[in-house]
Amino acid sequence: MNSVLKVNKNLSILKHGIPVCLVFPGFSVGLSFLGYDLTLGASAWSWKIGILVIFFSCLIMIGTYIKDQGNNSLLAHGIMELVVSFAFYYLFGSMYFYFFIFAPMHPWIRLLGIAWGGCLSLYWFVISYRNGMRAINSTELINKAFYEYPENIVFYVKEYGKEANKSYKFRNPIPKFYLYIIYALCPTPMVAFIITKALSNYSFGTDAILIVIAALGLPMSLGFIEFLVRAYLIQIVLALRLEKERHKPVLIDD
Repeated sequence: MNSVLKVNKNLSILKHGIPVCLVFPGFSVGLSFLGYDLTLGASAWSWKIGILVIFFSCLIMIGTYIKDQGNNSLLAHGIMELVVSFAFYYLFGSMYFYFFIFAPMHPWIRLLGIAWGGCLSLYWFVISYRNGMRAINSTELINKAFYEYPENIVFYVKEYGKEANKSYKFRNPIPKFYLYIIYALCPTPMVAFIITKALSNYSFGTDAILIVIAALGLPMSLGFIEFLVRAYLIQIVLALRLEKERHKPVLIDD
């Protein structure tokens, strides 16, 4: 190994990340506009928030790359990967939460849906964070993924991947038994919504489509919380800690 970087990882994530930040939140914007604003007459904020997410995501991506000045900083890479992960999370998270925020329904059903999704997301975040903290405090992981040279420290993605496959538990932060329970309970607020609408002789139209999309959105959004936590802890928290302790820049390479 040597400290000469093979590829510009930050340029690569910029090229791939910008389209992601445009397409995935953009899909949410279109869905929100057609489903909530145009059809249901809900608040225009259902899609305006998505526009803001696109703008600030691209701004942060481009600004971080410019500030990095082609140095391949792990911190810069982590910030951009965090933004990309959030773009994925936003699409699926908005599918669920927007339904209970903007769709017309009984206030108690709205509260149940938001609280249910919020608690599940928070629980998943806490579990992922605990596993992540255990990983970044692992001397073995640090020694195998980070190589210290006289002028810098290099984080090797492939070496990290090998070690992560052996000991890192990010990929399954919740035991399968509990995972099945969570996925089974995700549609609970949807069922309550359907029952109340059925009892009021309500004719389902756009609501039916939005219910299906929302039911799929929450379980999928939970998975992307893991990527958000990983990008934050490994590439931001740990990078800053190593730079402070060893007084050297931390870079990223294959």
